[in-house]
Amino acid sequence: MNGMSWLKEIKEFKSYLEFHQFVKYLDDRLAEKELNEIEPKVYFHGKSQLSLDEDRWFQANSSLDVWRLVPPDFPFKGLFERVHNPFE
Repeated sequence: MNGMSWLKEIKEFKSYLEFHQFVKYLDDRLAEKELNEIEPKVYFHGKSQLSLDEDRWFQANSSLDVWRLVPPDFPFKGLFERVHNPFE
């Protein structure tokens, strides 16, 4: 099934608080089984040696779309976007 996703792109987070509230929202969707977390195929800033604040990828159960959450790293404000061709 590849319908419209209920997830929406976030081009940047206004604050760390907004980012952490969104992470909680995603974690709640994971707990409700509305989302699945999958292993990222590529990292937005490259893979961290410390595995801290890594990208997280999600797939909604209602679509084949894959989404990437990239945490803020000043001056970059983070983002949440659909991943194009995630399995290539």
